[in-house]
Amino acid sequence: MKLGIVIALTTAVMLMGLNIYADACRWDVAVNYWADGCSGVSDLWFTNDCHKHDICYACGARFGISRLECDNRWNENMKRSCKRSGGLFCSLIRATYYRTVRNHMEGSYRYTPAVFCDQDWVWDCAY
Repeated sequence: MKLGIVIALTTAVMLMGLNIYADACRWDVAVNYWADGCSGVSDLWFTNDCHKHDICYACGARFGISRLECDNRWNENMKRSCKRSGGLFCSLIRATYYRTVRNHMEGSYRYTPAVFCDQDWVWDCAY
C-alpha cells in the first residue's frame, strides 16, 4: 500500500514538472509585445497555441526557425489542445486555421526579428 502511494506521488510530481516546463512561457510578458491570440477569430481552445505562434513569427528568424516550422509546431500544439478538450469540432477548426495561415499569412512572418527577441522569456514562447 505504501509503495503504491509513493509511486502515485512520484508520478504526480513528475507530471507537474512536465506541465511547468510546457507552460514556461511568460504570457503576461508575451502579450505586451506581440502575441494577440488567434488574431481576431475565436481562440476557442487555442489561445496559448496562437500566442506561441505569434511569438514564433516575430522571433523565429532569430533562432533559425522557418515560417513552415512555426506553422507546423503551431499545428501540433493545436492537435494536442484538441485531444485534451475539443474533439472532432476542435480538429475541424484547427485544420481550417492552419490552412488559412499557410495560404494567406506569409507576410506576417518577420524575417528581421522584432527588437524584443533577445529577451530571456522569448525562447519558451517561440517554440
